[in-house]
Amino acid sequence: MRIAYFTDTYIPEINGVTNTLGKLSTYLEQRGIQHMFFAPDYNRNAGEISLLSDEKKVKRFKGIKVAVSPESRLAFPQTRHINAICDEFAPDLIHVTSELGIGYRGMKYAASRRLPLIMSYHTDYCKYLEYFKMGAFENIIEAYLKWFYGFSDKTLAPSKHTLEQLQENGYKLRHMVKRN
Repeated sequence: MRIAYFTDTYIPEINGVTNTLGKLSTYLEQRGIQHMFFAPDYNRNAGEISLLSDEKKVKRFKGIKVAVSPESRLAFPQTRHINAICDEFAPDLIHVTSELGIGYRGMKYAASRRLPLIMSYHTDYCKYLEYFKMGAFENIIEAYLKWFYGFSDKTLAPSKHTLEQLQENGYKLRHMVKRN
């Protein structure tokens, strides 16, 4: 089995998603499951990053800083670049863990190659919009997320409450799976 992970947040950034992906990589490695991460480049020196993760399994893409989250990077890699790397890796499965630049490219790659697509729902962006006093964008963000997750063959969520919230908000998910 070969799995390609597409994420807009990864080591060295520290958050729940990056912690989960770091542990997941170790788990997959122990079981001999080949995997690759497509992630942002945080403009740190290569030695610093390699201490934090196995960079041979990570393809990084230049991104820009995000004002609301200064530690984050938002990258929009070229489709042909993603396709070339992914085609060479030849994944059996695509797993998208975020909904923005790199995650979007992963969703598009899975669709273009008719590969199974798993997505992980991690962040309630509408809550963040309220916090940053940007609630005017809630309908736009919610419509995009409903559309985006509609491509998933299976969607993972961190809790039953989150699954129920997605259903109540009208997400059309093919399968919903609670993660422990």
